[in-house]
Amino acid sequence: MQEKGNLIFSTVDKQTFKLFAIAMLYKNKSLWFACDVDHFYNGKKGIWANDLYDYEQFFNIKFETDLSQHIEYRHVATNHAMTLQGFDFDEKEWEKNQKEYFSKLKNKKLNLNDFKDLIDLFPISKWNVENSWGEKRGNKGFFVISNQWFESYVYELVISKKTIIEFLKNPNFLSKKDYVKFKDFSGNNKSKAENFYNELLGNTFNTKPIKLPIWSPFNKNLKG
Repeated sequence: MQEKGNLIFSTVDKQTFKLFAIAMLYKNKSLWFACDVDHFYNGKKGIWANDLYDYEQFFNIKFETDLSQHIEYRHVATNHAMTLQGFDFDEKEWEKNQKEYFSKLKNKKLNLNDFKDLIDLFPISKWNVENSWGEKRGNKGFFVISNQWFESYVYELVISKKTIIEFLKNPNFLSKKDYVKFKDFSGNNKSKAENFYNELLGNTFNTKPIKLPIWSPFNKNLKG
């Protein structure tokens, strides 16, 4: 990281963040990500999951702080990097979710937010990651993180713009019949897909970047 110099990141909403991860993996691309590994971890089994330990019952305290509060009080930081290799999801549940979702929308003209809302319905249970801590931990160096843990403690992704645009031209996670409902703002050709990509990013790369201070929880030196 030090040899690379300054890096430019774009802040996006949770739905877009997860969409990009899904898109990369659907296109059979491993994905670099940074996270905070110091929470809810079993090293021997190689698992990160929010419900791994029942701290609330043990301490009789409700842990109800959200991500913004974790960041504000420096409770989290990007202290380790790994690669996402895949995810598990229930295909039948996904088909059911799509059907119910589009039946509610009926003949409504769909927009970008409608597409993003689909991401919340995508029933991922867990993600598979490759770590750098040797084959004695996890499953010969491969680990599992729950979807809830992904949403709570994964903060940075390095994506391929080209790969994401290819995915947006024909998102594999939607049926062809359902995807044509979004044709007004996406898909089927590169220029539409690129515009879609820029909309998802909120055109942030057209703005002047803000340099993070060295003590920012998202500007820490990564362990690996």
